[in-house]
Amino acid sequence: MKKTIIQFAALLAALTIHTTSVNASERWTKAQAQAWSEANPWFCGFNYIPANAVNYTAMWDKTNFSPEVIERELALAEEVGLNCARVVLQYAVYAENPKHFIKAFDKFLSICDKYHIKVMPIFFDDCVFGANTDPVTGPQPEPLKGWYAWAWSPSPGHTMVIDERTHSLLEIYVKDIMTRFGQDDRIFVWDLYNEPTNSGLGDRSLPLLKSVVKWAREVDVRQPITVGVWCGNEGLNRFCLDNSDIVTFHCYADANRMDEPARRIDDSGRATRLRRREGWLHDLGIGER
Repeated sequence: MKKTIIQFAALLAALTIHTTSVNASERWTKAQAQAWSEANPWFCGFNYIPANAVNYTAMWDKTNFSPEVIERELALAEEVGLNCARVVLQYAVYAENPKHFIKAFDKFLSICDKYHIKVMPIFFDDCVFGANTDPVTGPQPEPLKGWYAWAWSPSPGHTMVIDERTHSLLEIYVKDIMTRFGQDDRIFVWDLYNEPTNSGLGDRSLPLLKSVVKWAREVDVRQPITVGVWCGNEGLNRFCLDNSDIVTFHCYADANRMDEPARRIDDSGRATRLRRREGWLHDLGIGER
């Protein structure tokens, strides 16, 4: 992730899938993915963090959660034609007070729904801006004018990612949230892990990545799940693709280079047909080579 404002335009493409993953029978079929694509509008959205929050810890923490700021900003989002938001949850805030976190998340979903914005929640995130690799709840540094999330904090934090003895706590968190909101129409897709292996973690992220996929498959949810393809790691990309109901990917380039991650997906064995629409790539449906 870069220290710049990056508008989120995830590609939600229903693709032909050759399964090699554990619990693969529970993953959506080709027909389910295509039906989901046809039933939904063209999603155009953004990675969201309120202007008064320097990181996602601040966004959700009881010392800073600000529905009035969120409402003002999401009203503007609807006004300019955006219809979905991708947002990182924060395990540290949940761990400190699950009731507060669930209430805050539900309030956020209600505000989004008021302005016709669907939500893509993200459970885990390895990205770090600065030196703090483990989030701490409570008051956070103040935002800096002109900077986007300059003190970005990961979730659950690198220490917990690496220490598999803590993963049973993370399982409770994931299953609690997915059980409570797994039939909620305000959520349109679950993003299980933002950019695993980023910020120097490397393969140490893989046990948690594999576990969160397993946990998610054990909960009855109506929404699709995904893990975005974001780098050139072929093995990681294969796992993400083989464990996603629909495919998403990240591209830190201009519109003229948006086809590069699409080619990586296709090179990994996915058959997809894409076209350009208003400067972005948009799913045309399921294709064959």
